[in-house]
Amino acid sequence: MTNSVLEKRPYFYFGPSSPDAAGRFKNYKVPPDYDTNPFKYLPAEVSLSDAELKLAEQYENGDFSGGYMTSQIACFRRPKPKQRHDDRRAKFQMLRNSVDAEGLVLPPAFIELVETDNYIDRLRHNAIWLRLPDEIVPLPDDPAQKMFLMFGGSSDYGGWYLLLSPDGTHVVAYCNEPVGLVSGYPPGRAPDIADCDVYQCAETFCEWIVIYFADCVRGDDRYEELLLKHPGI
Repeated sequence: MTNSVLEKRPYFYFGPSSPDAAGRFKNYKVPPDYDTNPFKYLPAEVSLSDAELKLAEQYENGDFSGGYMTSQIACFRRPKPKQRHDDRRAKFQMLRNSVDAEGLVLPPAFIELVETDNYIDRLRHNAIWLRLPDEIVPLPDDPAQKMFLMFGGSSDYGGWYLLLSPDGTHVVAYCNEPVGLVSGYPPGRAPDIADCDVYQCAETFCEWIVIYFADCVRGDDRYEELLLKHPGI
């Protein structure tokens, strides 16, 4: 589906901040069953040793004595603690209630992803992570359509959104600022959608997420290369 309000920028799935963002995915072939079986393409589960779990804990506490890179990779790969999973599910339920009250529909695959701890633990991107909003934001050019933040990135990135339409459909949009987040900002200083650049970057959530999974796998392969080339660093 193409949204009539937004400009569509093919291949810029992960935003314009990376110079090779378009070229990296231009020749990527979305698998034929992406829409019916997206979780087939999740990154594989990773089992960490006790030593790696200790490195991850040290990294999170600012102790890099076990090697900064090695500790960081262990931290990225470590499963989330139970409390973080519980908090995510509780927040998501409140957001689902808000979406339902608006008469909008979240994609079933997105719901399944957010509500499945094992899937969340297998998302190991080093720059873009699941990030739920504090509020759902109307699209200025068509306020009946609502932007639901689903993934956010580091300071060089903005956010990736489900743009939900009243007819029950959606597309995936990118915004150069993480609109929909309020906590962590001083009063009145949260990003304002009116000042942002928003465009369509995928026709469905399933299309976008299988490409995200592929980028996670690419990152896993890179981690293995680094660990072999620079052990202990």
